[in-house]
Amino acid sequence: MPPRVEERHRVVYLDGIHLGRGACVPVACTDDAVLGWHLCRDENSRAWAALVSRIAAPEVAVSDGGDGLAKALRREWPATRVQRCVFHAFCQVRRYTTSRPNLQAGAELYGIAKALLSVSSPGEANAWAATYLDWCGRWSGFLSETTVDERGRRVWTHERLVKA
Repeated sequence: MPPRVEERHRVVYLDGIHLGRGACVPVACTDDAVLGWHLCRDENSRAWAALVSRIAAPEVAVSDGGDGLAKALRREWPATRVQRCVFHAFCQVRRYTTSRPNLQAGAELYGIAKALLSVSSPGEANAWAATYLDWCGRWSGFLSETTVDERGRRVWTHERLVKA
């Protein structure tokens, strides 16, 4: 096991590396160094807690937004602010819309997500958020449309876009 990290860092990045069947390595690092890692079978809250409990809580934790990590961070680093990695946020939008969306709403959302990657100041972040909120307002009716599936359940008509 890597040693305990008593030094408090401003920002810690957290992500898991999947090595193959039944092997995963959650890793915590800063811009300069790897702070710790933990070998486990899969990314879950117990594995993440085993890693982060050995590291002094930072001001901000940046992650891909996984549920297991979020649960571990709430328990182990309750005062730490958590931020979703913008690259992972963009990848989620691309996964559900593709890089060549067929729907106008998807094309606009993909463009907004792509613009997120170049935000570099608080002013740009505010402008980006305003653009996103405007998109949400313009497409709210479209996104709230439902359909009855083959089992008789109501589901989002544009589920992939809602997930994006």
